[in-house]
Amino acid sequence: MFSEEKKMFPTQTYRPRIEYMPARLTRGKSWYISFYAYDPETDALRRCRVKINRIKDKNERRTAAVAMIREINQQLHNGWSPFIKHGCARSHELLFEILDRFQRQKTKELEPNSVRSYNSYLKTLRSWLDSRGYGPVTYVRSFDRNMAASLMLDIDMNPRISSRTYNNYLRFFRNLANWMIQYNYISENPFAQIRKKERRLTRKTRRTLTDAEKRQLFDFLVARKRYDYLVMCLLCYYCLMRDKEILSLRVRDISIKKQLVRVGEDIAKNDHTSWRTIPDEMVHWLLKLDLCAPGDCYLFSPGKDYTFVPGTERACERRIGRYWSDVIRPALGWGLDLQFYSLKDTGITDMATAGVPLNLVKEQADHSSLEMTGIYMGDSGGKAHESIKKISTFLQKM
Repeated sequence: MFSEEKKMFPTQTYRPRIEYMPARLTRGKSWYISFYAYDPETDALRRCRVKINRIKDKNERRTAAVAMIREINQQLHNGWSPFIKHGCARSHELLFEILDRFQRQKTKELEPNSVRSYNSYLKTLRSWLDSRGYGPVTYVRSFDRNMAASLMLDIDMNPRISSRTYNNYLRFFRNLANWMIQYNYISENPFAQIRKKERRLTRKTRRTLTDAEKRQLFDFLVARKRYDYLVMCLLCYYCLMRDKEILSLRVRDISIKKQLVRVGEDIAKNDHTSWRTIPDEMVHWLLKLDLCAPGDCYLFSPGKDYTFVPGTERACERRIGRYWSDVIRPALGWGLDLQFYSLKDTGITDMATAGVPLNLVKEQADHSSLEMTGIYMGDSGGKAHESIKKISTFLQKM
């Protein structure tokens, strides 16, 4: 994505932004020290003079001037400006260093997939700052409403950025600014007044699979003996699991005898353990996998090319999407509206259509969209549901 983002702002070459001009001594009838500092009201440098004629002896005056120049230049280098009357205690720190600090902290706190997204957003921000002349000596006080408005306008003008992606950028930058407020770098969120795109402009284009498309997918994977990927598709379709949950499964989480998949609280999106029922139709394909591998092994570790095998390394979610977009979609002639996650949408729709009670669909999906129904429902208690075990909609009418 970074290669695309380097091209996001190529239209103009900007002169480096200058935050100050060092102090110097002017001697004549009147001796004074002059320097230029940043004035936020004009967004430009402004001259400042300090007269030193009050010291009568010229040698002492010269010595005092040298000391004052040294002190003023040090303060200017640290981000001080006499024209900035109010601000946070740490507003003089360098913006790029603060971005690095934010990135290091979030790398320690977040999951790998979230870290990749954060790194991508930060690359975009750094690329934009560079294109707009904000060099290494740019203070965090520059992270203001003017910068925020210019940044989001440039992102909005990029034809490759959809409304949904625009909102994702805005959400990230708001979170970044809130972090800066928390650590006393800035006093207000410069992105707070920028509106998100309207919901109707960000509606998902993903759709469910037809019966014919489900058959196409099944035949394609079976013909190539890609039972690993077929089982992942069935886990998404029947067990209504997210890609992160699928790739975090251990061999011990699968119980063929009980026809259950355990989704632990450590991998579930809502942080609580759930049990997903395995339909009878799915058992045959699960047995194609190496379920005799050690229980601690991930069920879908990365293998050669696009394959998945039991192992000690957890695969990245992007591997699922890459096989779908690079192999399946072109081979079957599908458009962008069919995605791997379409299988979950299709599974929920097919179960409801087949008469599976909505409370069981909600529990199987571990979904929050049926929140009111869920208030009155308990969990499965580790017991498989017979109505889900008997469903066979994936190959129905084919």
